Amino acid sequence: MFYETKHQMTGDYYKVETGRNHHFPLHIHRHFEYITVTKGEMEVIVDDTRYMLSTGDALLVFPNQMHALNTPVSSCHILCIFSPDIVKLFSVTTQGKIPQSNKFRPSSFILEQLKKTDPDILQIKGILYCICSEFNRIAQYRLTPKTQKNLLGTIFSYVEENYLSECSLKKLAKSISYDYAYLSKFFKRASGISFGNYVNAYRLGDACYLLKNSNSPIVSIAYDCGFQSLRSFNRNFKASFGITPQQYRES
Repeated sequence: MFYETKHQMTGDYYKVETGRNHHFPLHIHRHFEYITVTKGEMEVIVDDTRYMLSTGDALLVFPNQMHALNTPVSSCHILCIFSPDIVKLFSVTTQGKIPQSNKFRPSSFILEQLKKTDPDILQIKGILYCICSEFNRIAQYRLTPKTQKNLLGTIFSYVEENYLSECSLKKLAKSISYDYAYLSKFFKRASGISFGNYVNAYRLGDACYLLKNSNSPIVSIAYDCGFQSLRSFNRNFKASFGITPQQYRES
């Protein structure tokens, strides 16, 4: 199992693709992932549950749920990965919860919309909220276990719950009774980045959403997203995206 780092952590991240005979090993990331089979069959593992998807079936994988995809014989699919910040209302409503079952059967309307090329941001949000709405209509939820089998999942959950305040590896190690040095090496090996860089990236993703979707002053956004100073926020933002927060807001 590995942490998928290629997906951007910005608040407006959205990607849709089609393909056939898809295989992808067990992995985890902070985005929602929607996949529907348009032909054939695909086996998908989410956490400890194994699903067999036939033509017309779909799954909505929640942030930080482990999942893997495999085609036993043949399949065609549409896959969509999107930031929780794009569907803020849904992600806030379901925060701290995971579905009893990730499987559902979407309407033909969703498939038609996902096939459209170059939609604008309003169309994208509309499509994604339709996916979440159709899933939520039939879903039953349970609380995310505080102590998960997967240590990486525990770390991600801690960051999600504490990134607005002092979110240090030292505090995390104490809260889950793990050795600091072991946690540091484990996280770097599993995710490819340091714990501190991951926390900064998570905060920046939240900041990107606020820069695009609010009129709050940049200094307020910096503090609201867990940065201790405007200078630190500006430095981290430019190092990650190559532009300043003001330039990002105006782009």
